Amino acid sequence: MCRGEQGSAIAAFSSADSNVKWQLEQRGESWRLAVEAQARPNVDLSSTAIKLELSDAGETVVLPMPSIALPIDITCTSCKYSKKRGELVLEWPASKDSKTSQASKENVAAANEQAAEETQTSAADDKASVEATPAAEIQSTAADDKASVEATPVEETESSSTEAPASEEAGSTESSGAEETESEAAEEAGSIEAPVPEETGSIDGLKAEDPMIEEMSAEDFKNLGNEAIKKNDLKTALEHYNNGLRVDPGHAMILSNRALCHHKLGNLQDALEDAQGVIALKPDFYKAFIRGAMVLRELKRPQEAMTLLKKAPHNDEVGKLVSEVRPEAEAAEEARLASLDGPEKIKEEGNALFKKGLYEQAMPKYTQIIEKFPEAQPDLLLAVRNNRAACNHQLSNFHAVIEDSTWVLERDPENLKALVRRMIALEPLEKYERALEDARHILRHCPGHEVANKVQHRLGRLVRQGY
Repeated sequence: MCRGEQGSAIAAFSSADSNVKWQLEQRGESWRLAVEAQARPNVDLSSTAIKLELSDAGETVVLPMPSIALPIDITCTSCKYSKKRGELVLEWPASKDSKTSQASKENVAAANEQAAEETQTSAADDKASVEATPAAEIQSTAADDKASVEATPVEETESSSTEAPASEEAGSTESSGAEETESEAAEEAGSIEAPVPEETGSIDGLKAEDPMIEEMSAEDFKNLGNEAIKKNDLKTALEHYNNGLRVDPGHAMILSNRALCHHKLGNLQDALEDAQGVIALKPDFYKAFIRGAMVLRELKRPQEAMTLLKKAPHNDEVGKLVSEVRPEAEAAEEARLASLDGPEKIKEEGNALFKKGLYEQAMPKYTQIIEKFPEAQPDLLLAVRNNRAACNHQLSNFHAVIEDSTWVLERDPENLKALVRRMIALEPLEKYERALEDARHILRHCPGHEVANKVQHRLGRLVRQGY
C-alpha cells in the first residue's frame, strides 16, 4: 500500500511466508517501522536491512527496506518494544534525499514494489535455510560410592575475618565497565541490538512513577544501565539494573552488571551477593567467579577467594587471578594457623596431613584431641570424630568408622557425613538392614543423594531375598 499524507511517504507490507506484519512510514525527518510481535525479538541491523529473530517461533525474518528509506543510520536508530501493544518500533533519521515530501507517487510505488519483491525472496531464502538441529545427548557416568564420600572428607572450621572497605582498584584483572557490559550483552543476546539514543522523550531519565516503565522489558533496562555505565554514571546505571531485575529477577547478565556497579561504588557485600547469584544462575559464566573473587580479595578474605576460583570454569583470566591470589591465601592461612593453639591447632595439623593423603599420620592427631581434650567445644569434637572416621574409611577399618560415626550421630542425628560414612561401612560387614536404614534416612532429607540411592537399590534387593 502507498499513499501520501501531509508530506509523508508511507509504505506498508505484510509477509505471507513469515506471517509477520510490519508498516513503514515517514514522520517528518524520521522513518518509523512498526512490527507486530507477541514477544520482544532480537534485532540485528545493517544499513540496508533489518533482521528479526523471533523468540516465540524460533524463525528469522529479514525486512529489506525500500531504497527511499535508506541508508539506515545504525548509530542513531532507536528500538522500543511495547508488551501492551505487542509492537516493536524502530526509528531512524531520514536521509537528505528522503526528507522532502515532494517525492512522486511513481517513485514511492516503485520503492514499494521493489521492497515487496525483496521481502518475498528473503523470506523464501530464510525459510529454506532454517534446519532443525537435533540436540546432542549428554551422557554422564556416576562416580563410585567411595569416591563420592571422599569429595569432602575433612571437617574444617571456618576462619573468621573482618570485612574491610576497598582501598585500591583491582588492577589489571578488571576491564573497564563499558567493555565488560558490552561483552556480557553480546554473550547473552547473540546479536547486536540497536542502542537507545538520547532523543525527544528519551527514557534515559525516567522516574519510577513514569507510566512508560510499565511497558519496558528487562532488556530495555539492561541497555539503559549499560549506556549509563559507559558514561560512568554509576548511580543511574544501578537504578536501571534494579528496575530490570524487578521485571526479571533471574536475568543473570543484569545481575552481573549490577555486581560490577556495586563493586565500583564500593558496595562490596552487595557486589559479592550479586556475583554469587550469577554463579547460581549461570555456573559456566567465568566472569562471575572472577568478580566474586576480586570482591573477596578486597574484603581481605583471600582463602575464600581461592576456594571460589577453584570452582570456576577453566579460563586464562581465571588462571591469572589464581596466580595472584594464591600467595595471599597461603600467607593468610599460615597466619591463621599460627594464631591457633590447643586442640584447634592439633586439628588443623591433622587436616593438613589428611589433605596430603597421609591418613595414618593424621589419625593420631585426632585421637590426641579426643583423649586429651574431652571438654573441648562440642562442635570441634564432632568434627574431629568425623575426621577420624574419614581416616579409618580410607584405611578400610570399617568397625572404627561405625564407632566414630555412631558417636557423632548420637549427638547430631542429622549429620549427613556421619550417616553416609556409617552406611558405607556397614555394607562390607554385611549389616545390610542397618545400612539400608541409614540409606533411607539420608534419602528422606536428601532425595537426590546419589550414593544413598545406589545403596538402597542394591541392598533393598538383598534384604528382600533374605541375606
